[in-house]
Amino acid sequence: MVHEFSPISAIQHDWNTWVRNYEEILFATFRELDIRIDAYSPLGRGYFKGTVRERASDVLGKQDLRLMGFRKASEEKLPQNFPLVDEVAKLAIEMGITVGRLAVAGL
Repeated sequence: MVHEFSPISAIQHDWNTWVRNYEEILFATFRELDIRIDAYSPLGRGYFKGTVRERASDVLGKQDLRLMGFRKASEEKLPQNFPLVDEVAKLAIEMGITVGRLAVAGL
């Protein structure tokens, strides 16, 4: 295995409330090999900070990278995502913490 000859100590990976599909496949291997996981975009590119609530191009600007490569920020998908964000916000209020803190705590 390559890791034996050139160990990797850390990897940065897109990991947030939206992106969880790698946990079962990759993260077990990372833990087994003692590779630290640094979460990339832990607040879901602004969704779980509470800053994305309007039409994507109005809020983010037409040149924002989230519109170019993040499907959840597309004009069609944006309104569909608010129910999940709202549920997380309700839970955060019940717990007395911010939405961002709850989103990061789940990682």
